[in-house]
Order: sequence, then C-alpha cells, then structure tokens
Amino acid sequence: MSELVNNFPEFIFMGSVLMFYFITAVFIVTLFISEVTENGWVALVSFTIFALATKFFGNFQITDYITFKLIGIYLLIGLVHSLIRTFFYGRKREFNKKRLLQLYGNNDKWKLTNYDDITKSDLKGNVFRWWFLFPVSLLTWIFSDLMRDLWNFLYKQFKKAFEYILDLGLKSIK
Repeated sequence: MSELVNNFPEFIFMGSVLMFYFITAVFIVTLFISEVTENGWVALVSFTIFALATKFFGNFQITDYITFKLIGIYLLIGLVHSLIRTFFYGRKREFNKKRLLQLYGNNDKWKLTNYDDITKSDLKGNVFRWWFLFPVSLLTWIFSDLMRDLWNFLYKQFKKAFEYILDLGLKSIK
C-alpha cells in the first residue's frame, strides 16, 4: 500500500498540491452544476479552463491521458448511456403528460399541444450532455431520479399502514 502512495504522481498547480486538489474539486463541482442546471456549455467552459490552467500553470498534462483508444471507449460508453437515458426520459415525459391531462383535462385553459415538440427540442441538448458527461450524468441520474422512484415505490408499499396510523392519531383527540 505504501508503494502505491509513494509512486502516486504528485500533481501541482501554481506550485501547490493543495491548489491542484482545489482546482480539480472546483472542476468536478462545475460538471455537476452543468448537469443539474442542464447547461452543457458550463461543462465545456469548465473543461477548457481546467485543461489550459493545468497545462500552463501545473505539471498535470491532460493530453498525456487522452488517447484515441480511451476517447473511443469513453464515447461508446457515453452513447450507450445516452440511448438508455433517452428512453427513460421519454417515459418520464409521457407519464408527466398523462398526469397533467388527468389533473387539468382537455379544457381551453390548459393545452398540451406543444408538449411533444418541447420534449423533442430539449432532447438535443440533453443527449449531448448525457453522452459527453456520462459519468456525472449517470451519478446525478442515480441519486436523483432513480432514488426518488425507489423511495416512491417503497412509500406506496407502506402507504396504507402509515395512513391508518395517522388516522388513529388524528382521531385520538376529541
């Protein structure tokens, strides 16, 4: 174990290892911000700044770690992730559309005529973000949508029991 630690490359930024860790942490946080706010340009600007800053002010050369083979593997995994994510995005949007129709009906006040067009226009930005930022996108998807779906499933299994206990509590005081 100590051999691994002793042979681990020590990257520096502006003469400091801590500064390298700080700029790397800021870079990773901006990638998550990009995913959550659905702005792919934030990730592009962040990556560009990180690559240029570490190239000119540090000893971390990102180009040493980028090869055609790694780029191909990364893009292939990202493509598969974006295809899977697109399928579930379509399911979620259709579920939301049906729920809105149930809540508001087809009256003139609430029209969903452009709902599918909006979904398709949002898809372009989403697909490229899911494809090129798949590690961040996957983590965000797991810890937001999938965990929420699991929580809702578990709650539905115990909903009646909790509502019964709540009713007992509500009726206990007269």
